[in-house]
Amino acid sequence: MFERFTDQARRTVVLASETARAHHHDYLGTEHILLGLIREDDGAAARALESFDVSEAVIDSRLTTGYGEPARSGHIPFNRHARRILEQSLREPSLLGHERIGTEQILLALVDDRESTGARLLGEVLPVDFDQLRQHILREGTSKGYPQSWGWSRHTSPTSG
Repeated sequence: MFERFTDQARRTVVLASETARAHHHDYLGTEHILLGLIREDDGAAARALESFDVSEAVIDSRLTTGYGEPARSGHIPFNRHARRILEQSLREPSLLGHERIGTEQILLALVDDRESTGARLLGEVLPVDFDQLRQHILREGTSKGYPQSWGWSRHTSPTSG
């Protein structure tokens, strides 16, 4: 699934996994993905969320932390909503004219799954509605282009593997 993801999108998933472990959770949910998107500050999603003053500290403070030892090492399974938004993100690139999946596509998929914990947390702190955030992402994604503004490194073209 992750072969079409940009480096930033892949790091987002790794950061989400680290967040789940830090909170002693034995699953990786959309709330962890949301924090991964914010913590991957090279990604377009982090910049979009920052432009609406959504902070890591506020979102992180709203996550519950389990008791005992951190979650096991190795793979932490995705919950149903997390799996669904990652699968949906595979369909989002065409909206922005991209061939690869960046953090902005993951964020678009997350805001579309309004029943997920990540979307609910975001809705609690976002000063605008999801449609405005979505329009902001689409407008920025289609107007800025490659390489730097939407998750492509200076040395990577959108079509490189």
